[in-house]
Amino acid sequence: MANLGDIAYQTVAGAISTSTHGTGTRLTGLAAQVVGMRIVKGDGSIVECSTEVHPEILDVARVSVGALGAITECTIQVVPAFALRAREEPMKLDSLLPQIHELAAANDHFEFFWIPHTKWALTKRNNRTTDALQPLPKVKGWIEKTFMENYAFGALCRVGKLRPALIPRLATALPSSGSREYVDKSFKIFSSPRLVKFYEMEHAMPAEAVVPALTDIRSMIERKGYLLNFPVEVRFTDADDVPLSTSYGRKSAYIAVHVFKGMEHEAFFRDVEDIMRSYDSRPHWGKIHHREAEELSRLYPRWNDFLQLRDEMDPNRVFSNEYTKKVFGS
Repeated sequence: MANLGDIAYQTVAGAISTSTHGTGTRLTGLAAQVVGMRIVKGDGSIVECSTEVHPEILDVARVSVGALGAITECTIQVVPAFALRAREEPMKLDSLLPQIHELAAANDHFEFFWIPHTKWALTKRNNRTTDALQPLPKVKGWIEKTFMENYAFGALCRVGKLRPALIPRLATALPSSGSREYVDKSFKIFSSPRLVKFYEMEHAMPAEAVVPALTDIRSMIERKGYLLNFPVEVRFTDADDVPLSTSYGRKSAYIAVHVFKGMEHEAFFRDVEDIMRSYDSRPHWGKIHHREAEELSRLYPRWNDFLQLRDEMDPNRVFSNEYTKKVFGS
């Protein structure tokens, strides 16, 4: 696949239906790669749609939040298998922000993780290459990617949960020096295991808003004294034409905030969401947010096209649940 999200545990239908995206300023999210679907409607009948057959249904149904029917088959436009050269290194956030758009444009896939309570961000630059594979050595790779990023990080989170006052000090244990570079198959670099459980909120905004938005979040954390033991993630995608895609009609940047499972998260998430509102942001459909239909309808120019297709595909609301009632109205 030309692009993938960074969490390995997703179904194809779920990733498409929630506008999962990955990162890359010249690449779209997964839904825009879909060229055909088979959907079981609420009455049990089957609809086949593609770029040739019922393209008007495919156009809208690529991001459906599960509200149109059960996706039982999906045709995705893939590309020849490729390798990526991964370069991972820390940068000081204050040095990173002024060049964030240049870095995003200069790399096929660019993202970073700012570590709250520190001045550091962990950057990832992944670029297509025809060089021979040079994966991380097996033991070194397990230590760095599985042990350090999951088991050791999870231990720090558990200590922070028991003693929140220690979180700023614990944050300095995350890498702030050194870098690594390696070449591997694309899917092995795109997606990683996530063994530490967390709550997550993510918003997509016009790409030009990412620096002021992140600056506001940083200031809010310092002002309110939130103690956060998870990084803040920033990614980018190209615009697409999928009506309920978070990148519909605009090049987008994404800011995702996380809280370790079992810790209080709602107040922090609501404060982040208030900031995101001021930047015309759209919440990720598959992550925590507090937006409802009236507000969401103003964020998507083709909102009514989706509602109309929903009435045609599932008039009796067989696929309705509490979440769809909240985001699309009852």
